[in-house]
Amino acid sequence: MTSTSSTMPALLLDAPAQPQDLPAALRLAEVPLPQPGPGQVRLRVRACGLNPVDWK
Repeated sequence: MTSTSSTMPALLLDAPAQPQDLPAALRLAEVPLPQPGPGQVRLRVRACGLNPVDWK
């Protein structure tokens, strides 16, 4: 994978929160792009599915 950016967007949770409070507790931030270690790979996730039972 070729990348020209050294950062990536991430959703951060700075403190524990109840499920109903998560929308207000999460924040979007730019974080350093992690570097894979020996025997590891880094994958770019372009899309993912969410199961409503996991977030309702």
